[in-house]
Amino acid sequence: MTKFFIVMAVMATILLPATINSLPKHSNADDNDEHQVCTSEPLVELKNGGRVRGLCKTGLHGRELHTYLSIRYAKANRFAHSVAEGPWDEVYEATYQREACPQEDPTVKHSEDCLYLNVVQPIDSEDKLKPVMVWIYGGGFSLGSIDGVASLLYDGSVITSLGDVVYVDMNYRLGPFGFLYSGTDEAPGNQGVHDVIMALRWVHDNIEKFGGDPNRVTVFGESAGSFFVSMLIMSPMAKGLFQRAIMQSGALNELKQFSPDYSLEKTKIFSRKCGCNQDDADEMVECLKRLPPSKLTWKGDGMNFPAMFEGKQPIVMWNDKAGVVPSRPSEIIRKGHYNPVDLMFGFVHDELAEILMLLDFEILNPLKSYTREHIKEKLFPIIKEFSFNGHEEELFEYYFKDEHHAMVKTDSLRRRMIDMLSDPVMICPNYLFGQTLAMAMAKNSTATNRNRFYSFRFDHHSPFMVFVGCEKWMGVCHGMDIPFTFGLPIRKDIVKLAFTNKDRHISENVVRAWTRFAHTGNPEQMGDVEWPEFIGDDGETMRQMAINVENGVIENQYRDRCEKFWNKYLFPQ
Repeated sequence: MTKFFIVMAVMATILLPATINSLPKHSNADDNDEHQVCTSEPLVELKNGGRVRGLCKTGLHGRELHTYLSIRYAKANRFAHSVAEGPWDEVYEATYQREACPQEDPTVKHSEDCLYLNVVQPIDSEDKLKPVMVWIYGGGFSLGSIDGVASLLYDGSVITSLGDVVYVDMNYRLGPFGFLYSGTDEAPGNQGVHDVIMALRWVHDNIEKFGGDPNRVTVFGESAGSFFVSMLIMSPMAKGLFQRAIMQSGALNELKQFSPDYSLEKTKIFSRKCGCNQDDADEMVECLKRLPPSKLTWKGDGMNFPAMFEGKQPIVMWNDKAGVVPSRPSEIIRKGHYNPVDLMFGFVHDELAEILMLLDFEILNPLKSYTREHIKEKLFPIIKEFSFNGHEEELFEYYFKDEHHAMVKTDSLRRRMIDMLSDPVMICPNYLFGQTLAMAMAKNSTATNRNRFYSFRFDHHSPFMVFVGCEKWMGVCHGMDIPFTFGLPIRKDIVKLAFTNKDRHISENVVRAWTRFAHTGNPEQMGDVEWPEFIGDDGETMRQMAINVENGVIENQYRDRCEKFWNKYLFPQ
């Protein structure tokens, strides 16, 4: 099974490695021409006294953009929290991409010296500061970068051109480099999340020099990036660094794989596999520090799930040693120890549909039907992989409770399996985090001083999705909202990716709604349909925008699956 398919099937968001590699690095003169004549030199002096020189490019509709690539924002010390970057004497050439953080991705060069960020600034005659949108990529906590093929997906040119915002994205440490947890200060856990906080501090200190407003910062991310956004909302270290947030698929919750005990257990297992003593924390960390990066880069095995689901290494956690997320999510929200923000949150319709392709193909044969016992035999190992060991029977009975026939048809089986895998990993954590936070903030706000909440479900299936492995029967797979978020369908340099006029229309609507939210805290509408706030006036109706060719508002679609069933596991009271 190829790395691309594994990434797409589960958590990653580097959506187009095989496809985008073949795309031109430079665009046509009528769209994204690299040979733009600058009206002003892209040269900026930072707060620390260092100067950076960028590139001048042309964005959508001829918009002049200043692009700064791979500005160093912090220094990484292995397993420890990163520290701020000091000044430099020479002009820093932010005109080319540097290395990504260590990972198992052959398409990018790696180095532990990897804490860089990009800035894209739209240029016009106005001196007015613009809102800032800071992107956090996904990749299962073990893959991802702002460089290489990912830079073509996350380049920010459409967002800045159409939305009139300043765009920032950054590398953060991955795998054991970003999440090793020893229970000591030497490896406090959540190092990758702290990297993002350091990048936000850099934005707060410097973004005004790039035409951005440090008091109108929106963080947004997908998959692992969405988990990060939820953690930033709960982190005292991120206080005052952003005012709005967008979460696309997932959120930190209280399943056991996000607990400190679990992270410590997996750190010890990982250490043993690396040949280091796991009984003494200090010795363990010192031993791991001596190993070359290639020995620490995680290689999946078993069912080819990434590290999050294999349970073979630590990932993000609550109650880490340094207090990035100082306690359980439900406790933080209940006590009001969160950063008040305007929030958009949502997911795609069929999040983990592609995981079904990792199963025995025979169980998905459309010409067959299956007994309940045969389905159990195939599903229970998957449920255990998702850290629900001991709850297999309860989960199975919930999702198959109204399937009383001796034989289960394939279409029904597929739908139930997709829901059973997607709900606890992506859909319900996202939905319940947003709902819990919205209700908590509503209790502590007034009519004139309150934060706003909006939710969505991305329902549009494009022919492009089949092109990258998400078959039509799968619906809308994990990560398939990203090309629309970044305006790929309306970039003329990549129209050969099977995008349609409908795709282009939806993508423009999404970009405009996301950037309107960054401007005002309100996406206002999707196409011609007004976008209502998440909680209705009655306090009971939960409303989401269903994003499709025909947009519409759906109500209380996840009351049973998320609120009544999964809440006791994800956000126990």
